[in-house]
Amino acid sequence: MTELFKVVILLVRLSKNIAHSSTLVAIIIITGLISGVSYTLLIATINSTLNNAGKPRATLVLTFAALCLAVASLRFVSGAVLVHLMKKVMMSLRLDLSRKILNAPLRLLENMVLTDCLRCSPVMYQVLPMHTFFCRCYV
Repeated sequence: MTELFKVVILLVRLSKNIAHSSTLVAIIIITGLISGVSYTLLIATINSTLNNAGKPRATLVLTFAALCLAVASLRFVSGAVLVHLMKKVMMSLRLDLSRKILNAPLRLLENMVLTDCLRCSPVMYQVLPMHTFFCRCYV
């Protein structure tokens, strides 16, 4: 259960710059909980129908159909809102990272590229002339 709270806290923290994010997180949580309760009621309905020796009543059929529809629709809504929020969070993170890169001094970026060239993988050392060419281009 603590893992679930950690995920919710991370989701709220990452989405703090997004408009109406707390409302979207609340919608995700509420629809997920109602979907879980509906699924539990669906299993209870199936269990009570199997344990009754008589014919299924019309109310059981309607209850079963309503619960099936509720489970499917609530899971869809919860998943769709979660995907929508995650797309906005990813876009926000990308824009923030791009702003940080654009605001960084050019010399710092050049040193980072040079450092990355010097820490190349062993595969790059097999193509040494290309490796030295790329490192010289960034210096």
